[in-house]
Amino acid sequence: MLRIRELLKTYKTTSLSGVPAVAGVSVELRQGEFYTLLGASGCGKTTTLRCVAGLEKPDAGEIFIGDTLIYSSERKISLPTHKRHVGMVFQSYAVWPHMNVFENLAFPLIAKGGLSPQAVREKVREALKLVQLNGYEDRPAPFLSGGQQQRVALARALIYEPSVLLLDEPLSNLDAKLRSDMRFELKQLTRRLNLTTLYVTHDQLEALSLSDRIAVMNRGVILQEGTPQEIYRLPANSFVANFIGSGMNMLEATVVAAGDSRVQLESRWGPFECIRPTVDFVHGDKALIGIRPESFEVCVGGHAHEGSSNTVEARVEVATFTGDGLEFQALADSKLIRGRTNPWINLEIGQQIYLHCPPERCLLLSSAESFKG
Repeated sequence: MLRIRELLKTYKTTSLSGVPAVAGVSVELRQGEFYTLLGASGCGKTTTLRCVAGLEKPDAGEIFIGDTLIYSSERKISLPTHKRHVGMVFQSYAVWPHMNVFENLAFPLIAKGGLSPQAVREKVREALKLVQLNGYEDRPAPFLSGGQQQRVALARALIYEPSVLLLDEPLSNLDAKLRSDMRFELKQLTRRLNLTTLYVTHDQLEALSLSDRIAVMNRGVILQEGTPQEIYRLPANSFVANFIGSGMNMLEATVVAAGDSRVQLESRWGPFECIRPTVDFVHGDKALIGIRPESFEVCVGGHAHEGSSNTVEARVEVATFTGDGLEFQALADSKLIRGRTNPWINLEIGQQIYLHCPPERCLLLSSAESFKG
């Protein structure tokens, strides 16, 4: 449905070469797919979306929507935004404050022309029903909450029945609870409409909870593309492993034995076993083991895993109750471990515990990689 091939966009600077904001990005979205470009500010994700929308002109590459070529540097084709059949929602919503809800939705249709007043009213009614704002037609825009303004902006994007919906950080201005609610509603809506969606965000929780597939970007390139489960559980490199999730624990280790699916290692915390390595290893190789805080099984008051591989004896240094969980730091061989467990476990400062990480939860990378943070 949406195909981007070798997209290149460079911003001119005082240097002769300029700064490549997008450096050869290629993606393909299937019909009805929710696809997210995820990365920090300046990684090129918004520039990619704006190139699709026609708000930025790439330096090279091709963009197709369906079978329609909307941009090609080689063929000198660049359709204007209004001919690309896309709907857009921005971070700022861009709801016109001097209009009521009906006027916000109707104005673009009236400006485009070709529809009777009755047809415009019907389209507005249907769009508001989609975003659960029935009966809000006469509500002045300044009297809307942030969540309601976001819904109006979304309805205005959907009123054209676009082939592709483009969303640029649309939830970032909402409070935490409303953002959570809108994530659910947005996912349900796009699935119900079978709407192809390109979503841009720096928020990994949004990306993981909304997406069918995610592309992690850095410095204008895609480092890894996959389902949320693949990106989280099988990061292709240390940047992706550290960017997705928080508080990654990194452990240096040496390979003792390596098979097709399992690798045995020795570390300062004792023996470890990992499965599904991202690279091939042989005996004697240096490696890095990444363990997410929530990957640990916490053993309190018993030694269920004592002496077994993938197990660390540690002393609790900090324990913080967060309502839905318990976050802690524990000291093992002069190295702090960050962990997260369920809220029903009680940990006390100075308490000795055993932390076990099953092999399938260990992220194994080459020592040529490095974790930051």
